[in-house]
Amino acid sequence: MKARLELKYSPAHVNKPILSKAILEARIPINILKASLTASEGIMTIEMDADRETIARVIEILKSNGVQVKEIPRYVEINTEKCIDCGACTGVCPTDALTLNSDKKLIVNEEKCILCGNCLKACPRGAVILYK
Repeated sequence: MKARLELKYSPAHVNKPILSKAILEARIPINILKASLTASEGIMTIEMDADRETIARVIEILKSNGVQVKEIPRYVEINTEKCIDCGACTGVCPTDALTLNSDKKLIVNEEKCILCGNCLKACPRGAVILYK
């Protein structure tokens, strides 16, 4: 199963190789989808594809090393009552997670979504909801 997590590092932990430790101990690849790191804090969105036990182990490793972990249950949702399928969101999506099908209806591929928020800003009708 795929899992996406938001990680928050405090100033005391931002310069430590905690994610590397989790990767080495759990022996699974972890994809960093988005990261913002400064000397005072770090916020990352990561994704891994593993069984529930391994995902739980990674979460425990991160938490035990001072990282705040939040599971991301969904990525992006479109309010179909507001959406007019104009395609404004598709033009700003860097991963093609949002596309228009042959019937010009908006399609969301949550596997590709990196939670950048570009679609949220581009939507003229406020139909995009990000769950971060």
